[in-house]
Amino acid sequence: MRLTQMNKVRKYLQGRTGAIHYKQPRMYKKMKLTDEEIRNLLESSDNEFSGELSESSSNETEDVVMEIPDQVVSDSSELDESEQDIQPTRRRPRPKEQIHQLEKDMVVPSSMIWKRSPYVNQRRRSVANVMRTPKGAKPGIKPDTPEDEIDDSLSSDEDENDVEGVASNPAAVPYPKDSEWTAVDTYRPLPVNTTPRQILVDIDESSSVLDCSKVFLTDSDVNELKRQTNLYASQTIQKKRRGNNLKPHSVLSSWKPVTISEMRRFLGIIFHMCVSKKPKIADHWSTNPVLSCNFCPHVMSRLRFTQILSCLHLVDNSNQKKPGEDGFHPLYKVLPYYNNLKERCIQAYRPSEKVTIDEGICPFRGRVSFRVYMQNKPHKYGLKVYAVAEASSGYVVNFEVYAGKHIVDNSSSAVILRLLSDSSLLNKGHTVYLDRFYSSPELFQQLAEKGTGAVGTVNKSRKGLPKDLVSAKLKKGEMSFRRKDNVLAMKWKDKRDVYTLSTRHQATFGTHTKRNGSVVLKPLQVLDYNLNKIGVDIGDQRLQYNPFQHRTVKWWRKLYFHLLLMGVSNAFWLYNAVHRKKITITDFITVLAVQLVEDDTLEFIPRNEGTVGRLTKRHFLQHIPATTKKYAARVCHVCSSRSKKQSGKASRKETRYECEQCGVALCLEPCFKIFHTKKQYDSV
Repeated sequence: MRLTQMNKVRKYLQGRTGAIHYKQPRMYKKMKLTDEEIRNLLESSDNEFSGELSESSSNETEDVVMEIPDQVVSDSSELDESEQDIQPTRRRPRPKEQIHQLEKDMVVPSSMIWKRSPYVNQRRRSVANVMRTPKGAKPGIKPDTPEDEIDDSLSSDEDENDVEGVASNPAAVPYPKDSEWTAVDTYRPLPVNTTPRQILVDIDESSSVLDCSKVFLTDSDVNELKRQTNLYASQTIQKKRRGNNLKPHSVLSSWKPVTISEMRRFLGIIFHMCVSKKPKIADHWSTNPVLSCNFCPHVMSRLRFTQILSCLHLVDNSNQKKPGEDGFHPLYKVLPYYNNLKERCIQAYRPSEKVTIDEGICPFRGRVSFRVYMQNKPHKYGLKVYAVAEASSGYVVNFEVYAGKHIVDNSSSAVILRLLSDSSLLNKGHTVYLDRFYSSPELFQQLAEKGTGAVGTVNKSRKGLPKDLVSAKLKKGEMSFRRKDNVLAMKWKDKRDVYTLSTRHQATFGTHTKRNGSVVLKPLQVLDYNLNKIGVDIGDQRLQYNPFQHRTVKWWRKLYFHLLLMGVSNAFWLYNAVHRKKITITDFITVLAVQLVEDDTLEFIPRNEGTVGRLTKRHFLQHIPATTKKYAARVCHVCSSRSKKQSGKASRKETRYECEQCGVALCLEPCFKIFHTKKQYDSV
């Protein structure tokens, strides 16, 4: 009988049937005892231990395997209250006297065997109680603890339907319920903005593409761009001459001050490059038939464009502060136009109730301290741009460029409140749609107190979410919710768990029709969020159609062109809002490039009608080639355009003559002369 007990103990200690594992396994040591050591342990045990061990040897299912800790271990009943559930972590060393006393009073419980580790005097770690829970016992409760000493609050045997909307996990201790979150959906509606959207600038159906663009790129901006470019060029040339570094072949050796007309043509070429993409900037002036372009060579020479581009500047570098000095700003290089564009975007348009806040990116892979990496963007590296846009149109109401974490508070809540406050959208009943990067219960409650609704997804680990909601187990299509004041937190099971916050909805379902015609049920706030979350994405989509893609090592130049296109995108939407005939963003930029270079002082002004040299090249009349008729005739282009502009109805006056170079039907007198000498021939 004694040998049977010894073999059984040896099995326990050799770890053949399983083990208890801890996060810090190096604190425990498996011990392999000899027969003599096992006899000593059995002889030092009391009769109760021997009796229970003999009973366990007859029951093959009650195998116990343990690991010996590296500390002196005693019965947990001998420890003070602070040591009842000690985790295997490093603690303050104990006095020698206390350790010796614990060694003397060490008792081997009936369900385990302890052995002192040889490392106890070296590491002096705290006492630990390692225990395997037998069958039927509750987790964390010692097997031989009397029933009247067990705290029933530790029990987790609640039914899944005991708490409304929450399925508890019977294998874990439930989270303490947050008293502020309730399962009662007492919805208190917030005020809703019913004012329709409105254009606040003076444009109408007669406004041209250039007129709409001047809302965001004014004549004063072009004049300041010209002045700062000339200033930087003169400073650079003087510096090179003082150091005798101005080479004869340098582009600055033949520099001349830029004029307003040249700066407008320069911007026209920039917009042309957005819609006509070439591998290199020089390819726009190439004579290769594959790469040749008619626009750029006739508007400006390649040398002159290169000179302006190399000296392009927005501010005076001599006034720039260094990091650490008072008045330093990381965006100093573009700060004047950056601030002006923000103000004009706010003042030009009043959005409707629903707006979206999200981040975009200005692609840039060069060196700058506030460059970011955004994994989910098509362009991974660049400058982050926070934007507020109308949910339905994509009009950018306000924006902010991330310039580093030490400039302003860049926490998600601070960014949202700052953007809405600067846009004058708080306390007006607007609804803001956010993604999980920004959403939090605290932010939504702050917005509700400022009279602004909010809807968005939220990360399940966000601080403030009710723990019982996060731990709820749901089947597909089921929903669980909690409410605190105006904030509704919801968990909905689709293909995966979806967590949302809202101050505009109740916990109800709505119908959604899929593309295949099937109808499914989804929570109302999920349907509303999916419909209105794309405001900023619409604006980004427009910018990606025609970006200025030529590389540069100067971050501010890349950001300046990005801001220019952002203003053009807003101008494009204003143009379509006041015109019945809609155009695409590509057509808008194409016409803008043409109208920027249309000036009586230019040698070349491209037009849509006929060939590109309508006002400067030589033109000759010819009879319209006959077809089936003996004398072929067509409607005069000048007469038709003039009549349509004056009365709204095109004239049907026909002529037998046309311009051989332009291919346009014109009357012999005076339409031929007017068409080739007047820029606005339809208003003469």
